[in-house]
Amino acid sequence: ANAYPDRLKKLAIISATEKPDPMSTAWRSIQRKFVCLPQADKEREEALSLARQLAMTTYRTRDEFKKRFTGPAYYGDKGPRFEVEDYLGSRGSTWSKTVSAERFLALSLSIDLHRINPKNINHPTLIISSIEDQLIPIDDIKRLKNLIGDNATLCPIHSIYGHDAFLIEVSQISNLLNPFIGE
Repeated sequence: ANAYPDRLKKLAIISATEKPDPMSTAWRSIQRKFVCLPQADKEREEALSLARQLAMTTYRTRDEFKKRFTGPAYYGDKGPRFEVEDYLGSRGSTWSKTVSAERFLALSLSIDLHRINPKNINHPTLIISSIEDQLIPIDDIKRLKNLIGDNATLCPIHSIYGHDAFLIEVSQISNLLNPFIGE
């Protein structure tokens, strides 16, 4: 919409703004540092897993974690462990086996380098975001809507899944998106 306005009629923005929030950049910069430290491939995979584990704590909400991980510590062969620790380890391990460190670093950095001028967007625009999103704060979403102006409609949703709402809240998002795109 910013670079090639003639290529579209409408724009839907889901969980994104014209520039990254500084706290989100801070979290991602720590993740990139994790990944860049090790030299051996196995160590790099573990570092990528840790980066993903940290990311998962920013994608989801405190309320979701309180609902899911209420149990006390349990004792394994390496001492006390927690349900939330196992969940994060599982997410990190899966991620590190499917995404290369180089791909992760490129994606992460591209998010932090992203900048557009929303005043150049003149298309009918639907903006959807979770109010509970820690990575893309609702105040930043409201600012984006105001910068785009009258062509933009903001549709905030509530979701215990925070930033991951765009992946999980299919029904809520479809109910907003489908009428907008005309299906």
